[in-house]
Amino acid sequence: MSREYVLSKCAKIMDRVPGENIIGVEVGVFAAQLSSTILPEYPRLKKLYGVDPYVQFTKRDEWPQQKWDDLYDAVQRVMAVYGDRWELIRKTSLEALEHLPDDLDFVYLDGDHSAATIEAEIPLYEKKVKNGGIICGHDYYGTGEPGVKPSVDKYAKDNHRNLQFDEAQNMWWWRVKRTSKSEAKRIAVQKGDE
Repeated sequence: MSREYVLSKCAKIMDRVPGENIIGVEVGVFAAQLSSTILPEYPRLKKLYGVDPYVQFTKRDEWPQQKWDDLYDAVQRVMAVYGDRWELIRKTSLEALEHLPDDLDFVYLDGDHSAATIEAEIPLYEKKVKNGGIICGHDYYGTGEPGVKPSVDKYAKDNHRNLQFDEAQNMWWWRVKRTSKSEAKRIAVQKGDE
């Protein structure tokens, strides 16, 4: 993946997140290409959490666990220059939730691309994003990853999200908008839930 391509992905995220002291999460760090590009390019990004378990999985089952451990160590060495602006959580996306703060400015999902994981991740990570922040992800149009697009499309449709996507960057996103209690009640009444 070229630096220019990674920079353009970073811009897709950061251009949608206003303000200073931004706090975000990258799920699916792998070799830290996105993390090592976004942090130096965007000083207003105060803290970036990386989430990756660094364990064998179906897509790369030919890699022995030692290779994953070596990659984890290499990422830690490379990212150490960012000090407290970077924190790597070596857990699955769902296990990591309890270690992440609320009121995130953005979450970028690019880890396990199975439908089951994506369907579980999106609502849980969306709750971690503050009102006006964004939830986004990669591989929307697929790279042999059939779980992403149908899972994202279904959640967005079922939950009335304004899904946006960029085919060139193979990304999807929407801005998180919290419903006030009075608006939630009005919607429930309309649906006949109350």
